[in-house]
Amino acid sequence: MGPLEQPKVSVVIPVYNAADYLEECIQSLLTQSLQQCEFIFVNDGSSDHSQQLIEAYQEKDYRIKLLNQENHGVSYARNKGVEIAKGEYIGFIDADDTITENTYQHVYQLANQFDSEVVIFHLVEEVNGIQRVISYPFPRRVKLHKKDIHEFIIPHMLQKEDFNSVCNKLYRRETLNKLRLQFPINEVLGEDGQFNWSFFLCANSAIYSDFPGYYYREVAGSATRNLQEKDYFSHALRSYQRSIPGRIEMSSPQIKTLKAMKLLHQVLAYIHIYILPTNELSKKERRQYVQTMIHHPVVQEALRLYPVEKVRMLGRYDRFLMKCIKHQSLLGLYSATAYSRWRNRKKGEVHS
Repeated sequence: MGPLEQPKVSVVIPVYNAADYLEECIQSLLTQSLQQCEFIFVNDGSSDHSQQLIEAYQEKDYRIKLLNQENHGVSYARNKGVEIAKGEYIGFIDADDTITENTYQHVYQLANQFDSEVVIFHLVEEVNGIQRVISYPFPRRVKLHKKDIHEFIIPHMLQKEDFNSVCNKLYRRETLNKLRLQFPINEVLGEDGQFNWSFFLCANSAIYSDFPGYYYREVAGSATRNLQEKDYFSHALRSYQRSIPGRIEMSSPQIKTLKAMKLLHQVLAYIHIYILPTNELSKKERRQYVQTMIHHPVVQEALRLYPVEKVRMLGRYDRFLMKCIKHQSLLGLYSATAYSRWRNRKKGEVHS
């Protein structure tokens, strides 16, 4: 791509004190097989040497753009990047993550081939060195029209959290502009999810590919630190109680049931993290968090809405945890999670 050519893909990368991993991210962008890209880094008031790293690469590659701003948060940074983007399509990447060298070549070709407003692809999640591919139960590599989006994607978004990220999607810039879509500024959590709700409720076409193009890295211990910094449970409650910002071809009871299933899966995940003895919170604080969750009337309401046939499909361990939540048994939850940790440790010893 020459300096005057319109890029096919603009990639927006918000950066805040990401120097430890930033170079790996930049290199994964510059080695993309699709050359007609621009990479818009938005330095959100970093106090480390992130800015200097980007400037050093900017001298070598004209496709790198750099915006410097005071610290306003990831949503503000992304919105600023989208404002100056010139590509036909827009992608997002976090500064401590990477993509494979063919990612944008692959998804851009699909977007063009099917004339699609968005392409969804697989995200590979790495936590403590263990990789897991995030996939979805949607038809693959066929054009999904509006009715298909409302049949497959919207119900999944109601029920699961794994679709929230904007990083494993490529959005048509013209559609974003037409919808005047922006990331919500005042949200500490869930800005990706709200952005996707606004987009997919209005989208007329989508493509889902099983291409594993995005690699998400969770730094060891970050989940624990985030629980101290951000109240995930309160966010989950707000998400459960928030009305859908648009019209869905589903009845209110159906919507409520899917949202109840999502809330309970979130609560199960939070229980595991809060109960962990390695958690930096005190034992008293951890116990209080778990008690607050299992005694909350909205959680008990969600339990009543969770379909019995779906409970039966859960594993024995999760069924037991659900029973403990129903009976508000803190002792049962602690005992079950302690046994689970012991069993997993034993399995690890056998395989080592």
